[in-house]
Amino acid sequence: MLASLLNVPTFFVNGIRKGDLSIQAQYKMFVKKSDVDFCVPRKEREKKIRALALEFAQNLETLARQNPLQWYNFFDFFAD
Repeated sequence: MLASLLNVPTFFVNGIRKGDLSIQAQYKMFVKKSDVDFCVPRKEREKKIRALALEFAQNLETLARQNPLQWYNFFDFFAD
């Protein structure tokens, strides 16, 4: 919403841990500029916000599929 109001570009920034689980692990950083542009009339703003949310979800899905062991899951699968 803020990006749409300020008409500024949006970047997705993600870090993927490389190598082992040591304290001095290294990370590979991914920075991707969104394709969504907010230079549109006000009545089209909500459509662009939805497009940005979809692009964010797709970007996260791609990284999660490429690196499935990098994501924490706090759902208690073993609860009664």
